[in-house]
Amino acid sequence: MFAPVKPVSVVITERQLEWLDHRRAQGCISRSAVLRIVLDRLIQQEQAQVAVTKQTDGL
Repeated sequence: MFAPVKPVSVVITERQLEWLDHRRAQGCISRSAVLRIVLDRLIQQEQAQVAVTKQTDGL
């Protein structure tokens, strides 16, 4: 089970939404694909922070 963490908040600017909608209209990317990419990045950041914490706690 994962340790409790702060809630995740993602803000999408109007420009980013226009870009995404344009790509979606072309069939290049879906909103769910973008969400998966964002979640993968958040998971990587969290794991990196945990690794650093474990290193500093072990010293």
